[in-house]
Amino acid sequence: MTVCREDTLAKVPFIPMYKHTKYLIIISFILSCLNFFTSSFYNQELYPFFHWKLYSQPLGNDYTYTDYRLYGINNSRDTIRIQNANSVLFSKDDRYYFLSREVTNIKTKSIVSQKLQQRLGDFGDAITKNAYDDYLLVEESFNPLNLIIDPNAYTKSIIYEVHQ
Repeated sequence: MTVCREDTLAKVPFIPMYKHTKYLIIISFILSCLNFFTSSFYNQELYPFFHWKLYSQPLGNDYTYTDYRLYGINNSRDTIRIQNANSVLFSKDDRYYFLSREVTNIKTKSIVSQKLQQRLGDFGDAITKNAYDDYLLVEESFNPLNLIIDPNAYTKSIIYEVHQ
């Protein structure tokens, strides 16, 4: 059985990390730049911290994001995308979380269809001030980098139709 003596612990050098922080940042920046060029030309990544994939998405990121929106249907049966902006009753976050919760309810079938129709209809009427007859709950998938080039570069799929 070995016993750790205090005098052996005193021989271990203590290296304060705050002295090395600036070097770590410079190394990280250089490796990120190197990784950018290698991923652009050779489609390989050398540095795992590029795009923060190690922490946020350890298996990689295909840059596809999903958002849920409400579309209004007017008298002439045209669909109009309702902007996800702040209103008097709901913030952008409130809208996002409400629609995400309703999509979860639809996918798990944990809510009665009539109640869902009522909830989504009332929500649509509240944010649009009764501007539309019916509503569509739509899932939009997009790549943010493509939206810079073309603002309409997203795919839509209807999840639920609300008839009032």
